[in-house]
Amino acid sequence: MRDQMAPEWLPFRLSNTVESVFGQIKQNRGFRRFLLRGLSKVTLEVGWLALAHNLLKKAALVAQAS
Repeated sequence: MRDQMAPEWLPFRLSNTVESVFGQIKQNRGFRRFLLRGLSKVTLEVGWLALAHNLLKKAALVAQAS
């Protein structure tokens, strides 16, 4: 039922947004491979990358506003 209500462009839009974040992390931060092994450690490493990405975005917005 929920699948019938969702617009057909929604999955494309969401995948495009997520891919740009990973592309920015890979290109701008030079991230190519995980340094640690194991699912819990890789999850933690992805969390650190996401935190750094979001903090840099916030800093750029604050710098642009002032």
